[in-house]
Amino acid sequence: MIAPGISPNQVYTITKKSLTSAYPYANKSLNPHLDPISPKSPILVYDFACDLLNTAAESRGAKLKDPFCFNPYAGVTANDYSKAWKIAADLPGLVLLSDPTVDKYVNAIDTDAVIKNQSHFTEISYAQTKHEIDNEIPSARKKALDDIAAFLLRTDQ
Repeated sequence: MIAPGISPNQVYTITKKSLTSAYPYANKSLNPHLDPISPKSPILVYDFACDLLNTAAESRGAKLKDPFCFNPYAGVTANDYSKAWKIAADLPGLVLLSDPTVDKYVNAIDTDAVIKNQSHFTEISYAQTKHEIDNEIPSARKKALDDIAAFLLRTDQ
C-alpha cells in the first residue's frame, strides 16, 4: 500500500470534518483520533510538508524547479512523471482512491494517471469518501477493509 505520497495536494488546514464524512462521530468509541489534530496545518511543520511533496514528485522522476519551495508541483503534471514512477513488477500494489470531488488532501486524478502505468497494481475508487477511507461512514469503511483483506489474502503466497 502506498500513502499518501503519490500525488498530494497542498493543504493549509487539517480538520476532522475534512478528513472523513463520518465526522461528527455518532459514538465516541468510533472516533479513531485519540488526540486533537496537531499541528492544524502542514505549514506549521514546513520541513515535513516540503519533504512529503518533494519526495512524491521526485519518486516519479519529476524535475523540480526548486526542491525547497512549498509547491514543488508548480508546472509539473501527471504526464510529466507517470511513466517515470516505477515499482518492480513482482511487487503487487493496492491503491485506495478517495473521491476527487471531496478529498482535499490527495489529488486522486493525478494519482490515477500515475497508477495506470503500473499494471501490477490494483486500484479501487470509493465514491463520496474523503481522505481517511478506513475511517469513513460504516458502509465505505467496511468495503475498504474487505478490499484490503481480499488483496492481502490474494498476495500472501
